[in-house]
Amino acid sequence: MRIIRKTQIMPVAFGSVGQLVELTEGARIIHFGRQGGDLFIWVELDPDAPRAVFMFRAIVTGIPIKDNWHHRGTCSADGSVWHLYSMGEA
Repeated sequence: MRIIRKTQIMPVAFGSVGQLVELTEGARIIHFGRQGGDLFIWVELDPDAPRAVFMFRAIVTGIPIKDNWHHRGTCSADGSVWHLYSMGEA
């Protein structure tokens, strides 16, 4: 059985590493958006699957993107446009 889980994503400053998030193997981001002034991801996952750690970065438009980053979603908040990237499993 799968569930949807909501996890807050903190915006990162240029040059910072990003945010580690523990999910499960096979987890799939279904939405990246804003709620109550904060950024979140909604993830579909199997709560009984083995745990996996992912690295995410929420960056504003204009920040350089490395080749090994994978785009996971875009949303606007407070006049800025945020882009969510993952760096795979940690």
